[in-house]
Amino acid sequence: MSIRAIADKLGVSKSQVQRDIEKELQAAATWRALGQTLYDAGRASEAIEPLRRALEIEKAQPKQANARLVQTLQALADAYQATGDLKSAIAHHHEALVYMDRALQPVAYADTLRLLGRLYCENGQHRQAHTALDEALAIENGLSPRSDERISRTLEAIADTYRAEIDLEKAAEYYQKVTVYANLARSASQNLKETLDELSRRRATLQAAQQSLALLDRSDSASVKDLTFIYALIARSHAGLKQPDKSVEAIYELLDVLEARQADLRRDDEDPDHRALAWLAEAARAQDEDDLPAARLACRSALEAVQNANLRWVIEQVQLSLS
Repeated sequence: MSIRAIADKLGVSKSQVQRDIEKELQAAATWRALGQTLYDAGRASEAIEPLRRALEIEKAQPKQANARLVQTLQALADAYQATGDLKSAIAHHHEALVYMDRALQPVAYADTLRLLGRLYCENGQHRQAHTALDEALAIENGLSPRSDERISRTLEAIADTYRAEIDLEKAAEYYQKVTVYANLARSASQNLKETLDELSRRRATLQAAQQSLALLDRSDSASVKDLTFIYALIARSHAGLKQPDKSVEAIYELLDVLEARQADLRRDDEDPDHRALAWLAEAARAQDEDDLPAARLACRSALEAVQNANLRWVIEQVQLSLS
């Protein structure tokens, strides 16, 4: 609504409406300055309320100023992030994007997307992180001239996200891309080394587990606990190497062992892991019979008893399949 229309509706002069708007904008600027001062002083939680008031005033104006809205929204996002409220920080950065023009402000738009990617990753929302970072990278690659620094920082953020979700091969691929840029080559090279070392350790763990399984398979006296612990380690190792099909296959093989060794399992066993295995076998049986409530109850009992970390992970995967 125009200032003239507002004046006519209220029955006052246009100049009076203009003066009132200027007063409100001054109030918003004061609230924003107070919030920013509190934030800069390390009092982020106290900064939120004055920044929120500034935002309310700015949104209520008949002609919104996008630049001020973006400034206030980003300040609020920073304050929420500093207090650990990542969900609110993400929401305010997303709202800031609404008031930005990607075509006219590509660098600022990409910067916000890159920050969103980092926040999503920190919040464990890896798919959303990749979406934001991929868009930021597309913008950076489309600029002329391109900024090696911004491109490298975006690639590093993508690599960090893959590393956070334990996709080490993809993480290594992107760290390798970052190393061609001088400004981040050192940190990227260190991250690449650490990622490749971790990938090597995971592969070595899987190989050792598979060798142990081969030895147990040749033995007539392998205990149900030894066999299932090895299968649990193999399943989790495959998952850590982003090999979900092989991980699921190992879990099914573990469940087959339990079915074949039912006579060795007791839900009142003194050994907590033996009890967990008995309950897991019961969960698998109930699932096969489409008795999902009984399967869920058995999984909960298995989780209450289990001690071995890899077996706990397997039980959690079975529980997830029941949801």
